[in-house]
Amino acid sequence: MRTATLFTLLSTLALLCIALAIFSGAYPLSLHQVIGLLFSPDSLLPQDQIVFWQIRLPRIVAAFTAVVDPVTGICWWWLGFG
Repeated sequence: MRTATLFTLLSTLALLCIALAIFSGAYPLSLHQVIGLLFSPDSLLPQDQIVFWQIRLPRIVAAFTAVVDPVTGICWWWLGFG
């Protein structure tokens, strides 16, 4: 039970961090713009596309890769496989 609660809490925190990273910044994007970028990217301004696809999304992926990779290695070692 404790593991499930911790997993739920950390997952919720991760989703909130992703939402904050997507919507906030010097060039703000609204929920409508982000949904438009995901489902019909040609209907929005090129600036919106550049900010989302070339700046914010790569930074989010890089940040989570930087966190998940060491944690996975530690778990792998802790389980006795490393």
